[in-house]
Amino acid sequence: MKKLIIPFLSLLVLITSCQKEDDLLAPIPQNPTTNITTTNTDTLTTNGDTIVTVTDNGDTLILVPVLEAFENDYIVATNGNSNDVTVVPPSATFIGAGNNYTVKRAEFDMNCSELTQHSSDTSYSYVSTNQQGPWGNGIVEFNNDGTGVFATPVYPRNATFNPAHAYNFSSIILYCDIDYYSYTPGMLTMNLRVLACNGSVITWTVNMVVTEYSDGSFSLSIDQDGNGMGVVWNSHLKVVL
Repeated sequence: MKKLIIPFLSLLVLITSCQKEDDLLAPIPQNPTTNITTTNTDTLTTNGDTIVTVTDNGDTLILVPVLEAFENDYIVATNGNSNDVTVVPPSATFIGAGNNYTVKRAEFDMNCSELTQHSSDTSYSYVSTNQQGPWGNGIVEFNNDGTGVFATPVYPRNATFNPAHAYNFSSIILYCDIDYYSYTPGMLTMNLRVLACNGSVITWTVNMVVTEYSDGSFSLSIDQDGNGMGVVWNSHLKVVL
């Protein structure tokens, strides 16, 4: 049974970790074939395949890479206010380079088969849009030299075996240093580093899909699935900057 975890108000900033790393943002289309409206008035219309799903709380989650969507479809998203925000083709150079951001929205959704007794075989989801405290929903910095900071309520990593859970199964801020980032159109690669509480340094590399929007904002996301130790799972992670 899927459980919804509501983000709690917290001033806690995770700078250290005691866990191992493996635990640790066109014209309107004609005759659209898919039109999904969520309970909070957000809509996503495509002229082709369905590319969204709607969670219990009415949030929409993009399930296919934006590059794939642009091969066949124009996408027009209405974000609930008077302005339409449209997904635009990826830039040749990284839109975030040399800029600092406060996170507008972070979302995570984990779906597990829940057929085993493993603690990792747990389903839950959360959305962070109004966390209180000096960090708010998080900060992200992309320095011109390729370094930066990725301090967000999500744990960004790629996985195919064990479920890629959020840290502590919650929306706690995870502070990561970016040792280096690189970009190819539509894809950001980051070498991340965390200092564990025992003094050891944990490093890993993650690939995130870059989706750009007509209002100048963009998102970084990971949609993936896996099968390990009898747990069949899929997850969605997204940070809007």
